[in-house]
Amino acid sequence: MRLAMTAVVAEHTNVSRAMLDLFEGLEPSRRLLELVRASKPVTCSGVLRSARPLVIASLKQAVDTPVLWITPTSDSAERLAEDLQFFAGLNTLHFPDREVPHGEAAAAVVDPEQVDTLEAVAQGRAQVVVASIKAVLQKTLSTERLKKSRMVLRKGESLDTEFLLELLVSEGYHRSSMVERRGEFAQRGDIIDLFPITGEPVRVELFGDEVESLRMFDRDTQRSIREVEEVVILPATHDEGGSHLTDYLPRGTVACLEEPAQIRLHAMEWAHEGGGGQWGDVLALLTPMRQVFFTSWEDAEQRAATQETESLEFPFEVQRVFPDRVEGMMGRLPEWIAQQRRVLMVSRQAPRLTELMEERAWMGRELEPGKTTIVNAALSEGFRLPTPEGDLELLTDREMMGSIRRRRSRRKADRASLLRLEELNTGDLVVHLQHGIGRYVGVKSLDIQGNARDFLTIDYAKGDSLFV
Repeated sequence: MRLAMTAVVAEHTNVSRAMLDLFEGLEPSRRLLELVRASKPVTCSGVLRSARPLVIASLKQAVDTPVLWITPTSDSAERLAEDLQFFAGLNTLHFPDREVPHGEAAAAVVDPEQVDTLEAVAQGRAQVVVASIKAVLQKTLSTERLKKSRMVLRKGESLDTEFLLELLVSEGYHRSSMVERRGEFAQRGDIIDLFPITGEPVRVELFGDEVESLRMFDRDTQRSIREVEEVVILPATHDEGGSHLTDYLPRGTVACLEEPAQIRLHAMEWAHEGGGGQWGDVLALLTPMRQVFFTSWEDAEQRAATQETESLEFPFEVQRVFPDRVEGMMGRLPEWIAQQRRVLMVSRQAPRLTELMEERAWMGRELEPGKTTIVNAALSEGFRLPTPEGDLELLTDREMMGSIRRRRSRRKADRASLLRLEELNTGDLVVHLQHGIGRYVGVKSLDIQGNARDFLTIDYAKGDSLFV
């Protein structure tokens, strides 16, 4: 009997909690949390990039301050921030760097995502902040400016219209006949349209000196969408001097440096470009914080020798990428199940993967030994974690379906497709870029406007077929 789909696709909230329990049961994990709570610096090796979101989630649970994760590059910061979304309930914010030419006027327009993150940190809503070393070294809005210039409009409260308009101009907003871009405002009688530097466009309707309503509106159609109770207005331009992101974070924040050697190199490059920020500046910014260094094995001993840090080694292992994709992965499941491993598949094709499971006795909603758990979510890559309670095999779309290359020459792409077609057998599982996992059932000839053409036929659930 086939089980209902909802009975086997697990909630990733429960699964992430189970992953944390497994990780925190390891001796290096327990020691890491002890050192962090004691505000002692520590160096961690063996934590693969794919496993770092798990470690961050564990650290955040151990402290009542935010976690600042510093990466060498902007790309790695964005990727990590996306992976952290897997841990539901963890308010993760990305603080991007600004691509501003050196010497540009101090009144440059702010980055909306930067300001949004600063506001969340200042209001105590941020749990994890991910930033590149360049973003950490760059100056942004001063803490005093954000505090003084922050204005909240609330429905039913009185409002001095002239004061609001003057404030908008002084904070870098521009008057316009129609509000279409961030940082613009327009007045028509008792109605003020405003596009804050963060959030959505809002229509402020006044009745005398009272805010009668606040309505979000569509900037393309200019039509009202929904009513809200309050709107926060933040500065649209930078001020002279400014502050660093670290100035916003409370003392005792856990600062995690991903590959310190690379961070140091990128800090030097940024200084060479004229942006300032030598390695000493980095350490100075992090002095009030609890510091954790995540580094490769070969750098761990050197770091422990040059700084007063205890070194911990973690047992994470790289997860294999299956050359024959889903079919190959399915072939390994019996072995893993027999070895009582916990198998976790994190995929956007979770419902289809569940249908492909032949042995429903293997399926489970929790991370149990000898069971396979499937979660409908996304992670960039997996890992293997040996534990005393049994190994955890984390598989993602990368391992099960292969990485998707965004750019590829036409000639190479065509040749690769031909090679795959020659090796394709009836009954093989295949992955279509848009439609996901299906089963190849052969070639079918169809009449298209009087011309016979051959198509590859892929069958999906509920009798659907795709002709390619």
